[in-house]
Amino acid sequence: MKQKPKQPKQLNSPSRLPSWERRFNDLKAFKKEYGHCDVPHEYQPNLALGQWVANVRQAKKHGKLAEERVGRLNAFDFLWGSKRGIASAAVWEQRIRDLKAFKKIHGHCNVPCAYPPNSALGYWVASTRKRKKRGKLTEDRVRRLNGLGFCWEREVTWEQRIRDLKAFKKIHGHCNVPCVYPPNPALGHWVANLRQRKKCGELAEDRILMLDALGFSWSKIGMS
Repeated sequence: MKQKPKQPKQLNSPSRLPSWERRFNDLKAFKKEYGHCDVPHEYQPNLALGQWVANVRQAKKHGKLAEERVGRLNAFDFLWGSKRGIASAAVWEQRIRDLKAFKKIHGHCNVPCAYPPNSALGYWVASTRKRKKRGKLTEDRVRRLNGLGFCWEREVTWEQRIRDLKAFKKIHGHCNVPCVYPPNPALGHWVANLRQRKKCGELAEDRILMLDALGFSWSKIGMS
């Protein structure tokens, strides 16, 4: 009885690839999306990739990385020392353009973290909020994002902010939330952002009418 010939192993399936090849393919996908290979250590969409990049740099530093692998990574413009300050400059400008395009379509800058048309933008927005919170975002970049009406808090629904505004009015008798309002900082920023959006013609008519009905003031006046 003849034995059936052994089938060659299939290595084209991601689940069957050796870990090095799997991560190298992940790196290719990262570069295709972001335009560079400087993967952050805590890269939420693929934590294993961020750790692998850090390990590869360490292995090269201590002479423990095979020349063949060094050559493959060099050919791919791999960064052996993190140069995020330089590499991110071009990425930052591209994301700002992406954010402006998003705002033009949706009327706001609250990009969901999971945003299929541009997953890189969703991740960047979430990462930018974290960097601001940790004091790692330059004042110039903060100003540029504020100028776009960027919301520094995670996305909150319109309905939630309206409820917050109604609660404020019930206590204070008006809707003039100070921009700096410690009990609810996000509400103060949201109110300031609304005025700016209406001024620029970027606020939907139905929302303007809803706010008018609440006695919302479109010009900043003295706060009581």
